[in-house]
Amino acid sequence: MDFLLREITSDQGVVVYQDTELVEDLLTIGSAPEQLIQLRGIGIGRAHAVIKLAGGQLSINGVDKNTITVNGEAVKKAILSVGDDIYVNKHHLKIVQAPSGFDAACELVIDEASQDQALESSYVTDLSGTILAKRWTAYLLSALVVLVTLAWPISSYLLRDNQNATAINAQGFDRHGGGDLLWSTGPLLP
Repeated sequence: MDFLLREITSDQGVVVYQDTELVEDLLTIGSAPEQLIQLRGIGIGRAHAVIKLAGGQLSINGVDKNTITVNGEAVKKAILSVGDDIYVNKHHLKIVQAPSGFDAACELVIDEASQDQALESSYVTDLSGTILAKRWTAYLLSALVVLVTLAWPISSYLLRDNQNATAINAQGFDRHGGGDLLWSTGPLLP
């Protein structure tokens, strides 16, 4: 879908239009940095809504339990037509007539107060959003500590070759096993 996004801002009393051409199957809206339309504010999900074009019909769907206000009514999903007003929190999208060469177009007016207020919360990353989870990382590191400090010295002691007397040094430790050295505090004073 060729989508024209026109962002309307005012700079010192002058209205400024910034056009962006988006060529995507789905237009994603949310507070996460990877969303095509990034809107910040209280109550806006990381992935809040999706706009798509199917069968020549433009529609918007809320992601998960998120709702969108379309023409003054809070809905989970809606079919969109030219002139429809969409509100995500205090941010306003208006579906407009698409210029030639585009399948759909909208004008976006961002509420600057909401956008600036929620800046820090949009870029917060926690372990649940990554491959590493707290619990599995803790289990893995605990098992590694047990293997290195307990299982390796014991297996080294049990598996060492007692007939190879030349490999045993003056303190009585096996140089080839290595694991026994973890238990040693060093030579004792006479």
